[in-house]
Amino acid sequence: MQHIRTLRHSGCFAWHVGVDANPLCRRWDRIEAVVVAVLIVVACAMIPVAWWVGHAVYDAGVRTAATQTATRIPTTATLTQPAPTAAGGQDPGTRTKVPAVGQWRLPNGAQRVGTVAADVGAPAGTAISIWIDASGAPAPAPMSRDQIIMQAGLGVCYTALATLVLLAAAFRLVRWRLDRARFLAWEREWAYVEPRWMRRRGADGTP
Repeated sequence: MQHIRTLRHSGCFAWHVGVDANPLCRRWDRIEAVVVAVLIVVACAMIPVAWWVGHAVYDAGVRTAATQTATRIPTTATLTQPAPTAAGGQDPGTRTKVPAVGQWRLPNGAQRVGTVAADVGAPAGTAISIWIDASGAPAPAPMSRDQIIMQAGLGVCYTALATLVLLAAAFRLVRWRLDRARFLAWEREWAYVEPRWMRRRGADGTP
């Protein structure tokens, strides 16, 4: 029984993809089946491509993080005056970061005063961990491992999404062209069959 059910499912699949000997399966149906098979193969082939894109993005992120770590120095800034109590009308309870004036020491021992990101309402004298570049100006922290992994994951997702969109668009275009060909073929066949069918109905006395 299981063998019969398997054969039945196989026959249904063959009928749907147009590879059986069904006379109702036209040339356009077989072309569509071939196109679907090709698109499936392309989609499967894009899996390692998406993985390669993610790996390349990850490697690029690692190199960027290494460069940032080599050219930036962690230090501590001290606020010289209280940070603003609100940022653009935002609720102070949200503890958003606001620009504040602070000072920090450079590797050569010199003092630098500038703008740093501090918590809303932070009092003067608050110590804030910052990163500075070779010129001594504040700079973003080097990319973390989590950020690198997130970028690599986004690269994989974007590649897969772009592939699916392009394949779906290609299938829709091919399906539209094949449907037009089907309709034209049906019109030609009906133009050939209709006169004979009408004459037969008249000969049989069918109204």
